Amino acid sequence: MVGFQEPSFAGRTSMRGVKYFSSSHGFELKVLHLFGKGIRAGFIPYDDKNVHWVFACCSSSQEKEMEGDPAKVKQFVLDNLGKVPDELREIVESTGLETIISARLRYRKPWELQWGSISKDNVCVAGDALHPMTPNCLHSWLVCC
Repeated sequence: MVGFQEPSFAGRTSMRGVKYFSSSHGFELKVLHLFGKGIRAGFIPYDDKNVHWVFACCSSSQEKEMEGDPAKVKQFVLDNLGKVPDELREIVESTGLETIISARLRYRKPWELQWGSISKDNVCVAGDALHPMTPNCLHSWLVCC
């Protein structure tokens, strides 16, 4: 509406889900965030029964075949986690397919925001809409805690 160009593809894909525990999961309310070999992965409990996990990687040729299929997304994550703490692997393994999503990450070029107009008529773009963070960004997790 304010005239920004379409966001650019960031070259990465984020896959994430929420694991629901019927009784308390027992994790401390702390972030586990891992980086390495082209991936980012981790989890954060957001109450005593739910844990949000994320896996981000460079885009893959398998993306098209996984599109809209949470079972394939889950298997891709499990196949590519590498050496991670057992808790993370177990959380992903036991996550219900109904909470698993995958999205190609996009971004706005900072100069477009800096040199463009963030308002038009009575509409102004502010906050996270102005500077969105990718779902695997550690800062975005810390803000929500």
